[in-house]
Amino acid sequence: MNFSELQDEVSIKLQDNSTDITDRIGDWINEIVDIALEEADIPGLKSFTTVDTVLSQAYANLPSTCSGKVLYVGNGDEKFNVITLEELLEDYPDMAEVGDVEAVAVEGNLLYYQKIPSPVETLVLLFKRNAVDMVDSTDVPDTIPAFLHRDVIVCGAAMLGFDLIEDGVEEEKVNTRAQSMQYRKGIIKLSEFGARRRKHMSRSVWRY
Repeated sequence: MNFSELQDEVSIKLQDNSTDITDRIGDWINEIVDIALEEADIPGLKSFTTVDTVLSQAYANLPSTCSGKVLYVGNGDEKFNVITLEELLEDYPDMAEVGDVEAVAVEGNLLYYQKIPSPVETLVLLFKRNAVDMVDSTDVPDTIPAFLHRDVIVCGAAMLGFDLIEDGVEEEKVNTRAQSMQYRKGIIKLSEFGARRRKHMSRSVWRY
């Protein structure tokens, strides 16, 4: 289904034509795609890029498309350890040592490194990118196969919508729960789909 068809399907489920709801359906669809891809952890969202270090600075910006999950960092000759920012600070308390890069950390949209190379060094990154948001009516979901659009995306977006519609009700959120159960079944199928796609891949930086 394309973006327009997905919105129509979610609208049919919600049965609420108030502007407060209809204006949010597109956002819920894009949001649930991001959530589903993170939960199912399927391949197909890996991307290469290069990042230049900055003189006298212990960090550089990551691409805006990066989800924050960096799978590999190297310089063409060697692979660097990707550790937590806390561990990097323990090993390099002043974060100002000059020399060849020895370790890196990712925090938010920043790549921290120690030591700080001079001159500038180009680092090669393999990272998990964010899904591409749907905007135009003919856009289709990123990576999620068509046979799971209804269970994963439509039910997931409807779950988010019903959660708002049923907010404040004293009784159980019946519709939210029903859509959540169907969405969970879809996530299981999406995880199985991802597992089949990884099945014959050898162990390398392409696995995560």
